[in-house]
Amino acid sequence: MLKNNSSRSFLELPYKDLREFLSRLEDQGELLIVKSEVNWDLEIGAILRRATDLGEDWPAVQFDQIKDYGEGHSLVANTLSNFRRYALALDLPKDTPPLEMVREYKERLRYPISPRLVNEGPCQENIIIGEQVDLYKFPTPKWNIRDGGKYFGTSCCAITKDPETGWTNVAVYRNIIHDKQHLGIFIGKTKHAMVMSQKHKQQNKPMPIAITVGQDPINLIAGYHNAEAEESEWEIAGGLRKAPVELVKCKTIDLEVPATAEIVIEGEWLLNELREEGPYGEYSGYYGGERAARPVIRVKAITHRNNAIHTGSILGKPITETHVMSAIGHSAKLEQVLKDQLKLEIKSVYSHPWTIGHAVFVSARRDILGLGKRIAHAVWGSRIGYRKDYVIIVGEDVDVTNLGEVFWAITSRCKPDRDIVISPNEPASHLLTSLTPEDRRLGKGAHVVMEATFPADWPTEWVPKVCDWGHIPDEIKTLVKQRWREYGFREPPPSQSN
Repeated sequence: MLKNNSSRSFLELPYKDLREFLSRLEDQGELLIVKSEVNWDLEIGAILRRATDLGEDWPAVQFDQIKDYGEGHSLVANTLSNFRRYALALDLPKDTPPLEMVREYKERLRYPISPRLVNEGPCQENIIIGEQVDLYKFPTPKWNIRDGGKYFGTSCCAITKDPETGWTNVAVYRNIIHDKQHLGIFIGKTKHAMVMSQKHKQQNKPMPIAITVGQDPINLIAGYHNAEAEESEWEIAGGLRKAPVELVKCKTIDLEVPATAEIVIEGEWLLNELREEGPYGEYSGYYGGERAARPVIRVKAITHRNNAIHTGSILGKPITETHVMSAIGHSAKLEQVLKDQLKLEIKSVYSHPWTIGHAVFVSARRDILGLGKRIAHAVWGSRIGYRKDYVIIVGEDVDVTNLGEVFWAITSRCKPDRDIVISPNEPASHLLTSLTPEDRRLGKGAHVVMEATFPADWPTEWVPKVCDWGHIPDEIKTLVKQRWREYGFREPPPSQSN
């Protein structure tokens, strides 16, 4: 488990909850408030899908008038679906490049901060218990036409506790409304919450589970972190936030939840009941998790803030919120594993959002024999990387955030019969669409490492010289840049002005 270390001096983030973060987004031109009435049945999903497909310039969206719901029922979506808003969540300039965010994230991981228990919080301004519980009270869309129903949880955190050790896990899983008082949950066999549920089953006790919706975005980011067993996501969130996460005790179950969450579902995971769930438009870009019998949560209570803001996220074809969060968090964790723990000589690590979390690009020196295989084994040996099916090594001159440069390196430096190694029968996500149904059932796929660098044992005279702007003499570059506008060109943006 991470140790608390508050010796570093930090300035806290300038917002304390989702509402203050939304105000910040609005001030920065990153939030669109839709005041026209929209339909929860497919229209909201279609709006968000079009905005997502049109590119990252589109804002987060808040819907204030939703068909069949009265005043005071809002839904916010796509809060962290581009890097500008992710940077604002970390209190960085919104034009911060992805690799700088990765390094800042990694630095904050070094200083975890334990959560703080408080006596009360706005998440319990309203308390609904027992027969009064009604999940349909909140504006939950049917996001996609082939979804198996109305998915209440698409941008939420599920909180569970190990009955043997007391360790609390926080993670993101989809959940569907079955009826007023029951949710279905989709979760992989190796996920921490599933392992905990088996321990509860051995004790013949339902597993308490809380689902929080509309939280401080840092808590959601921590939920996507894929922490190791016994590692605290609340401590990770504290480090990222630079202050303790404030928690309150639930009213009907033995768990603690963020005090400023908009909505909290308190429930029990029924260990001997399954109901049909799925499919759903998933992070892979396809409908995933075919309809099948899956675990059920009986809702014991709902607590919520006044005028609670429901939150959601449109998944599907990249780039969506889940791809952005995975890109930064997974890259930071893998860089920590490779550089800090194994002391491997690398320049940068990046899991590009277009790779849907299943590939990682690593830039490294080319002159170290066997480095590619060492990197691949380290990635696959970590919890954060064991499902990174593609590990691609490129030279230090390649920008790992630029897909064009990565593929240029692959096609110009990688000799397939020499530089590509395939490892069969490796763990795979059950949502990976390249697998057969039987492979998905077994969770079996394959891993590949590609070394897109010139071989370490090549003599210097064999290594081709790159022909690009960087190899033009400095005096000529200075002359051209000084006369650029004289030639008739417009000035490039700062990010391209090298």
